[in-house]
Amino acid sequence: MTAQPENAQPEGRLSFPDWPQVLAQAPLSPAHRESYAITLRWYLSFCRRGRVPVDHGSARQFVNWAVEQKHPEPWKLERWKDALRWFFRTGYARRLPEPPPSAGPLKPVESASSVGAAQPGRAAPVDWSEWSEATRRLMRIRHLSYRTEQSYLEWVGRFVRRYGGRPSKEVGETELRAFLDGLAQVGQVSASTQRQALNALVFLFREVMGRQLGDFSDYQRAVVRQRLPVVLTRDEIRRLLGHCGRVGS
Repeated sequence: MTAQPENAQPEGRLSFPDWPQVLAQAPLSPAHRESYAITLRWYLSFCRRGRVPVDHGSARQFVNWAVEQKHPEPWKLERWKDALRWFFRTGYARRLPEPPPSAGPLKPVESASSVGAAQPGRAAPVDWSEWSEATRRLMRIRHLSYRTEQSYLEWVGRFVRRYGGRPSKEVGETELRAFLDGLAQVGQVSASTQRQALNALVFLFREVMGRQLGDFSDYQRAVVRQRLPVVLTRDEIRRLLGHCGRVGS
């Protein structure tokens, strides 16, 4: 039987010592990163004091213990869980298998499936589906209304379906302008609907991704629809009032 190396980790146990540096570069808002950092320091302190491994089992123990101690509101509990999900998802994605002793250094293979894979010293890539989820989490942290949340997620989803085949860092003002143009030209949406889409996507880029957008103000504005008031003639008013009188008697 081959002996395990002394630094081998049990299956499921996670070593992620540089998580603060990775978190500092994560595509999250500053408030989001600060919230995650507080929760993760609290969790790791819980593991040290209890002498338990950093794994999914201790994370569940921590959540149960924290609920008993703090009795958090549902939104705060969900924030703690989001921080732990980020920690384990990112930490496990950064782990690479150790090469055999005689094989020499592990060389990355450049292929369609490996482009964008996690590399040593850098955070795991975030795809469009994770951007959508990050948008939802940030809106709940900021306590936006449920109607606003559903509206923003609908527009983010439509934008992602259109441009999700490309890396998010390559999508910017040009694509945003084209998307808004399409709403006015093809979709023929109202001006208020186009503004709603604009607000949702600006929230995605500026607040969630932390990106400063350039000038795209030359997008085509949707036509403001004129609503003509309904005006009744005197005879129609007389008949309406007469009908109301008969109903009341």
